[in-house]
Amino acid sequence: MRSLSSPGVQKTFVDFAVPFYLYIPQEYLLHTNANFNPKALGSHKDIFPTLYHLSLSNKKYFANGGISLLHSKSSCNFAYNEAIWADCLGVYVGGKVIYQWSNFLENSSNAILAPKEKILKFQSYKDLQWWQVRARTKGIIYP
Repeated sequence: MRSLSSPGVQKTFVDFAVPFYLYIPQEYLLHTNANFNPKALGSHKDIFPTLYHLSLSNKKYFANGGISLLHSKSSCNFAYNEAIWADCLGVYVGGKVIYQWSNFLENSSNAILAPKEKILKFQSYKDLQWWQVRARTKGIIYP
């Protein structure tokens, strides 16, 4: 977090946003199909899939909903945090309302009701995260 209290809805997303810096040598990049998109959204769920995609030579790995930020074909990735979510439509606060983007990393101050399918998507992802924790604790699945 960048501060202890948010100075308003427009800054809420930026308070939680953290740049992801990754250095990849040019010689290595020449042998991958990596594509950097400076406006791509992602979150902690996407860090390891990004690293794995670059380093595991097409091996399968458990991604838990994450994607490689350098290899995504989606134009609408999502960022996830227990408190706030974001995708190409805007920033979702409290799971019910969306503040649409006005500019890159700036959202409007007018809340509208979030589409039902988006609310279900984010709630399902949250449920999946907790299911994974419980399943691993019980030994049902192994990392």
